[in-house]
Order: sequence, then C-alpha cells, then structure tokens
Amino acid sequence: MLKNLKKILLLSAVLFVFFGMGIVSAHSDHSDSKDEHGKYEEKHSYHNEREDYKDREDYERPKIEKVSSEDNHSAVIKFKYKKNHGEKVTVKVKVYNEKTDKKFTEKFKKVKLDCKGKGKVKVDCLKAGVKYCFKVKVKGRCDCEYSCNSKCKCVKVDP
Repeated sequence: MLKNLKKILLLSAVLFVFFGMGIVSAHSDHSDSKDEHGKYEEKHSYHNEREDYKDREDYERPKIEKVSSEDNHSAVIKFKYKKNHGEKVTVKVKVYNEKTDKKFTEKFKKVKLDCKGKGKVKVDCLKAGVKYCFKVKVKGRCDCEYSCNSKCKCVKVDP
C-alpha cells in the first residue's frame, strides 16, 4: 500500500512539472518582432479564447435592431436574441426618459422569437415629443437568470 502511494505521488510530481513547464513556456513566449510603435508583440495562447469569449458575449446579449415610434404614445422595439431562437421568452425593457431622468421597467411574458431569434415588443404610455432610451434583457423558459442588458437605443416619440 505504501509503495503504491509513493508511486502515485512520484507520478503526480512528474506530471505537475511536465505540464507546469508547458504552461509557463506558453505564457512567457515573446516574439522578437516589434510592432509599428517599437514595442515587442506579446503572443499569448489565450488570445483566441478572448475572441471566443467576445463572440459568446455577443451571442448571449440581446441586440436592439430598431426602435420606432408607432404613434404619439408608444414605441416598438425590434430585437434579436440568438440564444433562444424559436422559443417563447420573457423580456424586460428598461425605459429612460431623458427629459425627466426617470426610469421604469416593462415586463413582457411569452414573447415569441422567430427561427433567427428576432422578436418585438410594444411599450405604451409614453409622452409625445420626449426622447426615450431603451435597453432589453431576455430570459428563456429554461434559464435561471436574465441575459445581460442590450446596448442602449433611443427614439423621440412623435407628437
């Protein structure tokens, strides 16, 4: 039993050293080439992981495609959310009145997204001639939490 334990510990130490050196060398690999500013370019193995993370963040964040004033008291928000395409989702819209600095949230249940993840909601009770800014977040049927907020889009409600 003691011999097996020693073998396992020795093997663990060898693997740790082997893989530990690989990680260190991958992160400390500097190229001798300089960029246009005369600084050394750093090439990290996690660069591509950052790009994947950025794509994943875009995938998980709804995007407001268009906000239009339908009449003198409402606005239609067309958005896209790739993660839950073809499903019914719950949508929260944060509304900001730029004139009074007041904010409120509207909640829409069972909003149907098409096969491309596109959906729309209509926010009522807006005042004519006022500029409003909107942010959208989405929660799928099986999701525990809402997505991150979309970027802000603004529209002035037609008088």
